[in-house]
Amino acid sequence: MARTARTPITAAFAGTTITPFNATADGESWVYSGGKTKLVVINGSGGSINVTLPTPSTKTTADGLDIPDRVVAVAAGATKIIRESESALRDDGTVWVDWSATTTITAYLLQD
Repeated sequence: MARTARTPITAAFAGTTITPFNATADGESWVYSGGKTKLVVINGSGGSINVTLPTPSTKTTADGLDIPDRVVAVAAGATKIIRESESALRDDGTVWVDWSATTTITAYLLQD
């Protein structure tokens, strides 16, 4: 199945309503914004989850070593903000996110 494409929220001077989306089993994607987008994860579950921003296999260090996926733990009941990284930028210009669990996990994207 396909990832769900998400659109970041940009704050307006008059205020912007934030509506979180539910995490999906196939993961999410968004268009990379040069590090301006932040993923806010709200873990409503009773256990810790991992949020993974997979690094494309084409990304390597100057020495030719693979760059590992970025895995961020979000504790039970916690909210965590994760900044996008160029290492997660895919050839099609998007960033992907995967979830270790999706039940009671919501999130939203904020952009500077």
